[in-house]
Amino acid sequence: MIVEWTVPALKRISQIKSKYFSSQETDEYRIRLVERIEKKIIQTGTVFSSRHFRNTFIIYIDQFIVSFRPSEDGTKYTITALKHARQSKKF
Repeated sequence: MIVEWTVPALKRISQIKSKYFSSQETDEYRIRLVERIEKKIIQTGTVFSSRHFRNTFIIYIDQFIVSFRPSEDGTKYTITALKHARQSKKF
């Protein structure tokens, strides 16, 4: 399985900042977060469907809600959105 990212989802990853950690530590966290998100999507697949959108699935990792869709042929997943859990939860 292949995991692809949309531009808005990648932009959201790049917006992650911390006032408690250095920029280098924050960059390392972003890299680990991307790896963990991709691994969890591949492991869970289409188990957790969205309540609001058809053919969309979600996972929770750290404080983030990740929304993704499988391709028509089932060979890849496309991450469509990434939100902090305190933001609007409509996915």
